[in-house]
Amino acid sequence: MPHRILKYRGHCNKAFVLRLPKDAVVLSVQNQLDVPVLWITVDSSVPMDQYVNRVFISFGTGQEIIGIEDFKYIATVQELHGRVWHFYEHLK
Repeated sequence: MPHRILKYRGHCNKAFVLRLPKDAVVLSVQNQLDVPVLWITVDSSVPMDQYVNRVFISFGTGQEIIGIEDFKYIATVQELHGRVWHFYEHLK
């Protein structure tokens, strides 16, 4: 099974969907040129028709999170101008 580490753009303060293999692993979220980026290991042998929608969301520090038991924490990212975002994957 060949794997690759791919880069995907994230979004702050809103949910976003990435089409990924079901078993793709999120390695990290960091700012690159002040843009949040997710690095994800994917099995490149998985056909695109077997990809699934995976939902991610970021919350700002101090923002209310409803239903946190449905989220898996990934990473915290700090922007150059000081805002801090906490990235999660929505599991349901």
